[in-house]
Amino acid sequence: MNDEALKKQIVEVLQQDCETLPAHLRSRLNQARQQALDEAAASTRRKHWLRFGLPAGLATACTLVLAMWMTPPGPGEHSSVPVSASMAAEDLQLLAEPTDLELIEELEFYAWLEQVDAGTS
Repeated sequence: MNDEALKKQIVEVLQQDCETLPAHLRSRLNQARQQALDEAAASTRRKHWLRFGLPAGLATACTLVLAMWMTPPGPGEHSSVPVSASMAAEDLQLLAEPTDLELIEELEFYAWLEQVDAGTS
């Protein structure tokens, strides 16, 4: 027996069994079937949102954060760059000049000296 004949026979037997069921049982089975179909449709809508909406929302949020981060401060606004980052440019400039190697070698001493001077002022 091939697959198609077997499927046809199974469907016929199930259909005959279904016709012999009492009406209230058929009604409950039909209601359960409709509820399962409704839940499957809702699950498909949720999957559609997760598949397309979530990545689009994340891309939008990343774009906004990047735009806010890259926008320079306007006139009268304070820079949000920490002091240590702005001092890093000065440090790089000192490192680029090979004539001041003694200053670089004793950089910790000069930092300590600056702290002592700031504490006594």
